[in-house]
Amino acid sequence: MLYSTTVGLFGRTTAAAPIHLGIGLLALLGLVGLVRRHAGRWAGWTAALILLSSYNLGALMGWAYVDLGTLLYGTLALIAVTAFGESKQTRWIVAMAIIAGLAAGVKYNAGALGLAMGAAVLLTDPRRAVQDGLVMAGVAALVFAPWALKGLLLYGNPVYPFALGGLEWDAGRTAAFGFLISASVGEVVVAPADLPFAATIFGQDNVDGYGFTLGAWLLTSFAALPLLWRWLTPRERTLARTVGIFITVLWAFWIAAGWSSGVGIQTRLMIMAFPPLQRRAGWSSSGCGASRKSR
Repeated sequence: MLYSTTVGLFGRTTAAAPIHLGIGLLALLGLVGLVRRHAGRWAGWTAALILLSSYNLGALMGWAYVDLGTLLYGTLALIAVTAFGESKQTRWIVAMAIIAGLAAGVKYNAGALGLAMGAAVLLTDPRRAVQDGLVMAGVAALVFAPWALKGLLLYGNPVYPFALGGLEWDAGRTAAFGFLISASVGEVVVAPADLPFAATIFGQDNVDGYGFTLGAWLLTSFAALPLLWRWLTPRERTLARTVGIFITVLWAFWIAAGWSSGVGIQTRLMIMAFPPLQRRAGWSSSGCGASRKSR
């Protein structure tokens, strides 16, 4: 709707592309600000540079598509979780729920941000888990409701084209979106360890499979943080654990999606996970000593 309104106002299809660019820049600025605040200037800029090192992510800046919207919501989710961890205020639970509902409206799989935020909240403040969980689930469902209603009215499925069939459903859609378990035992065992690294090595632009050219650092540099753990301050360690929860949940979601549907392995579907990955990568690649000197 945002793109069609812009095209209508300016009378040319290319008018929508700058909106996607603007959304991507907002996501980058949010990530830089968040990492810089907690880990120093160099870590913040390094996180942004690692994101921009990916060919496909840079290419998305010129397309009128939805993926950078999920990148923005991934950044906002991380900001909200961090703020909740510092304040324990219920308003951040509501903010997280709104983020999850809006993210799912942009792209259904981005609703997994709600799972990641919920896990972070549960482990941060387990005594209020039931109360916070009900608030988050209720508000997120309410925010997402207009998109679910649209899908139900137009296609007979609130999350079309996933799982529940719908308008002009056929065998091709079942194979691509039907949540049919398709992995072998070997893939189930190996996938958790190698998925980001395999996507980095074998991913190609617009090719079946990962369908995304990542560059050398996007899904690998975050793994170096344990080597620098001893140099992190207590506050940085707390934040790193929260980000680790985010990464673990979204990583598990990616694995499950890859097992169960024909398109689930695509890296593009996990752009929402790039902000937490790059928050850790910023720490890893810039070095803790450099980040401390910048404070």
